[in-house]
Amino acid sequence: MGNMTPAERARIKQQADEKRKAKENKVFYTLVIITVLIIAAIALNNVLRDALTLPAEIRDLSSIQDNWLVIDTDNHVSKRYHHPGSFDAPAGYSQGDFTKYNDGVARDFYLVADDPEAAVNLIYVDSAPELTAREYIQRSIDMYADALTEGSSVTLGEPFTATIAGEEAQCLYMHFSTAEGDYGCLLMGFDAPRNVCITASLSGAYTTPEAVQTQEQLLAEAQTLLAGLTIMK
Repeated sequence: MGNMTPAERARIKQQADEKRKAKENKVFYTLVIITVLIIAAIALNNVLRDALTLPAEIRDLSSIQDNWLVIDTDNHVSKRYHHPGSFDAPAGYSQGDFTKYNDGVARDFYLVADDPEAAVNLIYVDSAPELTAREYIQRSIDMYADALTEGSSVTLGEPFTATIAGEEAQCLYMHFSTAEGDYGCLLMGFDAPRNVCITASLSGAYTTPEAVQTQEQLLAEAQTLLAGLTIMK
């Protein structure tokens, strides 16, 4: 080393610097690759989670049909809509002026009987992500058990399972007593693929306590009134 010329020392130093930089670059690029892979894995996990828990996303909003149920699953970045099923309104019922959605895309069905004397006065069909039919019925029980207001009360039946229009449904019958009169209501939850629940309710018109719609009567009505319900498979 002592007999080296300045040029040789410079060459050896340059080689050492190049090796050190190459090692540093290798470590740097390895860290970059690992970071990219982690970010990609997180993104892929989110995509797979949505794909496994939601119906097919509606990418072309102009393709939505009038009879589609449409769920709004806002991911806080952009609106995302999904189509878990369809519902053809039965004859003798017209769309009312109620909807729980306000963006003009997501859709439920609130149908009012054209005949005020019809046994079923209201039909409501909707859908919800991340909810099973059993959970829907249990939440309804929890909510209506305390739904006592001045001059009104509700009596809950026992939850049960029934086949309605060819689909298995979790059901709950309720008898409402109000100042305007009494009426019966039947709640139904249908499990759709990927942890989506399609909900339906039939409510009778106000009547006397003796003539209130029974669980059996509303179940029979549901076979006809919900015949137009289709669940995506």
